[in-house]
Amino acid sequence: MQPMGKSMTVGIQGSNGSYSEMGVFEYFATEHGLSMKIIPSVINFDHSEQVCEALASGQIDFAFFPVENSIIGNIDVNMDLLNQYPFYVLGEHYLKIEHCLLTLPSTRPEEIRTVFSHPAALEQCRDYLLKSNFKAFPSFDTAGAAKTIQPGEAVIASRRTAELYSLQIVDTNIQKVRNNFTRFFLFCPAKNKPAQLHDYQDDKTSLAFTIGDGAGSLLRCLEKFAQYGLNLTKLESRPIPDNPFMYTFFVDLESSLHSEEMQGCLQDLSLEAQTIKILGSYPAGRK
Repeated sequence: MQPMGKSMTVGIQGSNGSYSEMGVFEYFATEHGLSMKIIPSVINFDHSEQVCEALASGQIDFAFFPVENSIIGNIDVNMDLLNQYPFYVLGEHYLKIEHCLLTLPSTRPEEIRTVFSHPAALEQCRDYLLKSNFKAFPSFDTAGAAKTIQPGEAVIASRRTAELYSLQIVDTNIQKVRNNFTRFFLFCPAKNKPAQLHDYQDDKTSLAFTIGDGAGSLLRCLEKFAQYGLNLTKLESRPIPDNPFMYTFFVDLESSLHSEEMQGCLQDLSLEAQTIKILGSYPAGRK
């Protein structure tokens, strides 16, 4: 952990002006669970896999990933990476997403034919794109698409992106619903988890577990949470690529990893589940 008041590096997937960058600065300015005056230095990567490699090799101190959106659900690739690497989630943050349609100042709205953005943003704005009869093309990043925009093209990104790259805002709040939030995780290598972390109030714990293919296997695992009075706020499944039609189950629980209830539950769960991975225990973010 960096000393108080010192800079630390946080890796994100995306360019300057991306929602991930906005989330990093908002997180550390408002509600981070480490209770320190930390000045984050954001390091940009094109792909999530590159962020994880940099974190695992020690090139950066922390990473900040979108893991879930209130419209489209899980950001699957990022959850898979969190399960794949030996990382530990330290905190979460909910960022309100307000998608804007941006163009070059010289482009008139009626000239727009194609729209570029991250696939997640395109999906969140799918209704708007269909109604406007725009052709949508994916880009690795919302803000990154703004760097290469051409006349007659538009990008879906944030107001900050418009300001940063001197683009005009053609339309605002073009996502399916106005109350659109993306959930982010801040995480580090598990071996570098701050020693003082247990001193803080952890409200949530995230786990990943796998089960056998016997009848009732999942039910018996879920019953363990109920028996210990643990409230599940999320349950998602992801296929295991090298084991066809078998799944990893991701769960969020309203409890600290260090509580007696959680420790008892994990002990009993280990008798039913084939594998259990603790993704992290952290203070719940404010919505």
